[in-house]
Amino acid sequence: MSKTTIRNIPLSIDPAHSGMDIFSQEITKDVWRGKYRSDDEDHPFNSFDRIVAGIYKNDSALDKEAASEAMKLGLWMPAGRIQAGAGTKRHVTLMSCYVNGTLDDSMEGIFKGLTHNALTLRMGGGMGTDFSELRP
Repeated sequence: MSKTTIRNIPLSIDPAHSGMDIFSQEITKDVWRGKYRSDDEDHPFNSFDRIVAGIYKNDSALDKEAASEAMKLGLWMPAGRIQAGAGTKRHVTLMSCYVNGTLDDSMEGIFKGLTHNALTLRMGGGMGTDFSELRP
């Protein structure tokens, strides 16, 4: 998809879209600074370039440019874990959600599940666990 084609998409989706600047809102800036900003990035567009470089590291320059432009136009936004980790030096997961197996109804089974949960949380992921087999 060429840059020109991407620039025309917002108008076909919503004519008001091209006039929006979501980064003029304080809440958007606060969320970006608290969750997605990395190192010396001074604007979300810098983060978008980092994210695209991390995700598209084996792709063509044209694909990288198209992805970056789509993000800057608000047409495509990767999930939060991807935004927080892609292109950084942090050793984190880019996946948001994981499922822990059903816990065995024993101390060993419970601690095994807790260990899996702790390791996933440490890497930035979330974990759902099935506790239905445990005694009340």
